[in-house]
Amino acid sequence: MDMFILASTKNNVEEEEEEEKEKVSRRKAVTLNDELKRGHIYGTTILKSNYITSNEFRLKFLRCEFFDITKACIRYCKNLNLVYELFGDVALLRPLQINDLSKREIQHLKVGQSQVLTVRDKMGRRMFVGTNQFDYSKQITIQEFSRVTVYLAFGIMEDEETSAKEGAVHVNFLALNSKIMTISWDRQFKDRNEFYQKLIESTSARYTAIHVNMPDTKLYHFLKAIILSMMPSAYRAITRIHTGSTLECNYSMCSFGIPTHNMCITSAGKTKNKAFLQTLRARNAIDEYRKQRCRILNVYYVTQEMEKNFSMEQLQLLKDSNIPTICPGTDCPDMNCIILGDRRMYKRSANIEFRYFLQLKRQQEDAKERPRSLDIDFLDEIIDEAYNLKGYKFVAYDTKYCWYATINASRCDRGNHNENHRIKLRKKISQLMRDERKRTLKAPSTRPPPVAAAAAAANPIKRNITYDYYGDSGSNSLSSFGIDPKRFKPDCPDCLSSCLEYNNVQVRDI
Repeated sequence: MDMFILASTKNNVEEEEEEEKEKVSRRKAVTLNDELKRGHIYGTTILKSNYITSNEFRLKFLRCEFFDITKACIRYCKNLNLVYELFGDVALLRPLQINDLSKREIQHLKVGQSQVLTVRDKMGRRMFVGTNQFDYSKQITIQEFSRVTVYLAFGIMEDEETSAKEGAVHVNFLALNSKIMTISWDRQFKDRNEFYQKLIESTSARYTAIHVNMPDTKLYHFLKAIILSMMPSAYRAITRIHTGSTLECNYSMCSFGIPTHNMCITSAGKTKNKAFLQTLRARNAIDEYRKQRCRILNVYYVTQEMEKNFSMEQLQLLKDSNIPTICPGTDCPDMNCIILGDRRMYKRSANIEFRYFLQLKRQQEDAKERPRSLDIDFLDEIIDEAYNLKGYKFVAYDTKYCWYATINASRCDRGNHNENHRIKLRKKISQLMRDERKRTLKAPSTRPPPVAAAAAAANPIKRNITYDYYGDSGSNSLSSFGIDPKRFKPDCPDCLSSCLEYNNVQVRDI
C-alpha cells in the first residue's frame, strides 16, 4: 500500500513538473511573439500607419514565402523591427527615401561599392551588385553600412511589383587584399554577419539567384568553402561561385542571362558609378514627387487603393498643383517596355523586336496598291497593335530627372493628358521609322527583310556544291575549306606552295 502511494505521489509530482514546464514555455513563446511584434504593434496602434497595413506592402511578404501565411507573418514582423531599429518612426510611415540617409552615408553610397542596376537580366529580375574592394571599417561604421544596405535592399529593390513576382538576383565580386584580411576577424566582422542574417530573414525580395565572383587562388577556394557553409540551405541551392579574372567571371555569368556589359565593374577590377549616380538622381525625383503628392493630400503615404479611388476634391487638388495622380517615371523599366530617346538601349531586346515589327509593318504597307504615308491613322494602327496585341509599353528617357517617363498608349483614359501622350508617341515612332529607313539605305544589311526571308523559307533554293577533297588545284581546294587564296602574298611562292601541300596532307589524313 505504501509503495502504491509513493508511486502515485511520484507520478503526480512529475505531471505537475511537466505542467510547470509547459506553462514556462508558453510564457516564453508569448514573450517572444510580443518581442517579434513590437514594430507592428507600435506602427499600427501608436503611429496608426496606413503604409504597413496596405495590401501592396503585405502582399510582398506573401509572394516571398509563396503564400505561406505563418512564414510571411514572421518575415513581415522581422522586417518592421529591422527598419524601425535603423531608421525610426519614419520607416513605419512610408517607404525609405534617400534623404533618410546622412551626408556621410550618401557620400559612401555614391562611391558605388553596392549598387542596384538599371537593367534586368533575361528573366526580367533586378540585380543587386556588391563589390568588396576596400575596408568598410575605415570608411563607415557598421550602423552606417547597415542603413545604406537596407536602403538599397528595401527602398529600391522592393519598390516594384516585378521583383516581388519574378524575384531578384544578387551578384558579388570579392577582391580582398591583405589589409582587409588582417582585420576581418574582429568584432565588426561578427556584427556584419549578424546583420546579414537579419537582412536575409527580413527582406521581402525573393532572391532566386546568387553569383559570387572571386580569383582562382587557394585562399579564395578556402573562402568559397566557408561562404557555402555559412549560407542557409535555401540560398546555398541557388548560389553559383565563379572563379578567375573579372573578364572570365563575366563570361561565365553570361550563360545565366546576366547582362555583363552593363555591370558596374570593369575588366581591370575598377568600379563604375556613372549609371548608378543617374539611378540615385531618378530615385530622388521619385521621392520628391511622392513628398509633394502626400503634402497636397495631407497624408504620409498614398496606397494603391487610394490611387484608384481618388475623390473629386483630391483630383482637383492634384490638378491645380499640376501633379499627376500616379508617378510619371521609373528608374528601371520592365522587359516589355520600349525605351525611346536613349541610345544606350538601342540593343535592348524589346527595342530590337519593336524595330523589326516596324520594318514588317512598313513593308506590308509598301506592298499595297496605294501605300499610306506616316499619317495619323497609320501611326495609331501601329500603336494600338503594339500596345493591345503585342503587350508593349512605351517609356521615354528624361535627361532632366534621369528617369524613364511613362507614355500612356491607351485610348480609354479621359482628358487631354492622354491625348498629349498620343501626340508625343506618334512623333517618337515616326522619327524612329525615318531614322531606321535612313540607316537601312545608308548601310544595307546582309540580313534579308522579313517578307523576303519568309518567301525564301517557303521556296528554298537547292544549290549543287561539289567539294574536291583530293584535287590538286590549289585554289579550288583552298576555297572549299573556306580559305581565300588571295589573302596569301603573291610575292611569296614558297609560302603558297607549302600552304597548299599542308592542306592536301591534312585532307588525305582525314
